[in-house]
Formats: sequence, C-alpha cells, structure tokens
Amino acid sequence: MTHDELETFLEFIYNGSLSDTKMMQHVRVLYLAADKYEIPHLQDLCRNQLSGSMNRRNVFDVLELAKIHSDKILQDAVSEFITSNMEEISSSSKFMSFVKRNPALTVQAIRGHVTKLKRKRLEKKNKETRRLFGFSGLI
Repeated sequence: MTHDELETFLEFIYNGSLSDTKMMQHVRVLYLAADKYEIPHLQDLCRNQLSGSMNRRNVFDVLELAKIHSDKILQDAVSEFITSNMEEISSSSKFMSFVKRNPALTVQAIRGHVTKLKRKRLEKKNKETRRLFGFSGLI
C-alpha cells in the first residue's frame, strides 16, 4: 500500500466516507483492505464502484478480484456484465490472455452466456406460442 493509498484508507476509517475521486483512484486497494480488515461498509462501497465502472477492458481484472476474495455479489455482477457483452468481450486480446490464465473461470463465463441465450430463446418461444394460440398468462 502506497502512502496515498494508506492516507485514503485512514481517511475512510476516520470519516466513514470518501470523495468520489479518491474512491475511483484507489478502489482496488481499498477493496483489498476492506476485505482484509473486515470493513463491510467500505467493501460495499468498493464493490459498487467496481461494478459501476466495469467495462470490456477491466471486466476480467474485476472477476479475478472477486474470485480471489470469494465475493459472490461482485462475481454475479461480473457474470451478468460478461453474458450481456460476450460478443464484444470474446474478440478482445484481454479475453485471450484471461483464457490462458483462467480456463476454469472462462468456462463458467461461457456457460453463463449460453444459459442466458437459452433462457431468451425459451422466452421468445413461449411468447410466440401465447400469441399464436391467444393464451394470456397460461404459459
């Protein structure tokens, strides 16, 4: 932890809050410290920041962070992001390096995407069946 990071961590401990700028700048280190020192409120704030700032470039870093700390809530947010953006994500060089480092996590992400596709297909099929047969709410 750098001097700035420690100062930010202590600011949170004493004040119970941080500016958005400091939170964004130090979110990963603060998340690690919150987990290590069992500070649930800080962990929630960091988790929200990590989830809210997730994009195709950092999604796998966030997933690794969530897995290391067994954070089911953050893992679910990452899984949802991946399944919603699989086409764009899977063609990136970051994805290829992630696959090499984390084959098991890659399989989980792909399974989540496939499950979501199946669910959408089933919902579409049920909607079409209701439309064709005039059912409303029976299926």
